[in-house]
Amino acid sequence: MEEPNLIKKDGITDSAINKQRKILLFSVLCVVTLLLGTSYSLLTNFDKTDDVVNFKTGNLNMTVNNTVINLENKLPESDESGLKNSTPAVLTLTNTGSLPIMKFDVKLVANSKKESTLDNKYIKYAISTDNGVTYSVPELLTSNSSIIFSGYNLISDASKTIYLKVWISKEAGNEALNKTYYGSVQVDLYQKGEVPYATNVIRETVNGTGGVVAIKNDGSQSTDKEDIREYRYSGVNANNYVRFNSELWRIIGVFSEIENNQVKEYVKIVRDETISNVPGTYTVNDTNKTYELRDSNGDVYYNKYDIEGNNDWTTSGLMYFLNTERDNKTSPGYIIRLKTKQYTDEVTYYLGNVELASAKELYTSERGNIVCGNDISSNSNKNQCNIWTNNKATWNGRVGLMTASDIAYSNDTKDWNTDMSVKVDSSWVFDMTKEDAKGMLLLNPAVNNQNSVLSYNQGKLEYTDVTSALSVRPVVALSSKVIIERGAGTKENPYVLGI
Repeated sequence: MEEPNLIKKDGITDSAINKQRKILLFSVLCVVTLLLGTSYSLLTNFDKTDDVVNFKTGNLNMTVNNTVINLENKLPESDESGLKNSTPAVLTLTNTGSLPIMKFDVKLVANSKKESTLDNKYIKYAISTDNGVTYSVPELLTSNSSIIFSGYNLISDASKTIYLKVWISKEAGNEALNKTYYGSVQVDLYQKGEVPYATNVIRETVNGTGGVVAIKNDGSQSTDKEDIREYRYSGVNANNYVRFNSELWRIIGVFSEIENNQVKEYVKIVRDETISNVPGTYTVNDTNKTYELRDSNGDVYYNKYDIEGNNDWTTSGLMYFLNTERDNKTSPGYIIRLKTKQYTDEVTYYLGNVELASAKELYTSERGNIVCGNDISSNSNKNQCNIWTNNKATWNGRVGLMTASDIAYSNDTKDWNTDMSVKVDSSWVFDMTKEDAKGMLLLNPAVNNQNSVLSYNQGKLEYTDVTSALSVRPVVALSSKVIIERGAGTKENPYVLGI
């Protein structure tokens, strides 16, 4: 381990330093309280074994594994070192009762039975909720009233596992010498509490500094929270990063549709990086039809078979490839992992023909439903039709692509009326795709002919043949039950999802 640069060793022998190293013992003795309405009551029938700590009161039961974190012979260290060298404690909280726990706050507090001499303002921690794959941005223990994690909606028999790393901040310097800190994990349980559903969290940041804007039914920006159609991230400085599928994605916005006579809300997200390692061909089992998927450079085709193809997304090779479940251990290419598929929902994608236009015009064209006659093979817009013969007007599915209106509305609000045939660089999508060599494929069929789709390249929309290979960023819809457990939406501290 790197020697902390804030500790002065002048005049101190190695022997003395060794004596000054103390064990910082965090006995994870879980003190759990239950909030009923606005009052607390201590859970009774405490029973501790070698493996778990059991709690029971009324119909509420909870077990927490009996875990001890032992930081022995540790000195202050940097966040990088703490994340790399600390051994995580694994905390598993299980609701073994019959009542749902709407919220639970996990805290690291001073042990009441052992006196600590090191102030907790020098204790740093990071947590992981994906089996230690990714950890949160390190924080000081005092940054959130000693709450290290907040969980929600833990139903009966469900468990939540948290990986916890703890170390002494390098800022402690000499303050850590000859001092100790003893801590316990405390969990406060609430039967009532507002669940931070992703749809609500995003909506609440509207018109703030994070880039969320509300859009009216007429396609213009809403400033009074009335007559709202959807919420989108707009502009360059959008705090819309989210970790999904063990990857970094970007939030497009919050949308809704009618399903079974009820309003269904969802959050649409797009992968931050293009997919790679796509196989050269893909065969659909049901039809035994083989599509070409990529060129020699690794760029991906929208729909290529027998040299040609059409712009019907519902039968395209790319649609089949992105939406077919595969074993990630044996199959090449991109997949949505089964453990994160439960976070997504099938939603309606609109497939009307579009031309290069402004945000409002693009949105309207995508939702067109006038089918072209068999004799119309080009310029559908001039023939007052929106859907090519044999194409579908909508598609209900799980994995799609960004649409032209997604691109246009991602621009700063001042550019929403700009024709997207010219370059506009006021979008977070522009920043995300500026390294793409040839542009990014979009979902929309084009108006010029049945073999063209739209693409986005260096800030503007273009017509692209379906057999031209470009970059691909999948889009999925997060279901309304997905919550945001933590994070700030920045690239350094993205939102982390729960369910």
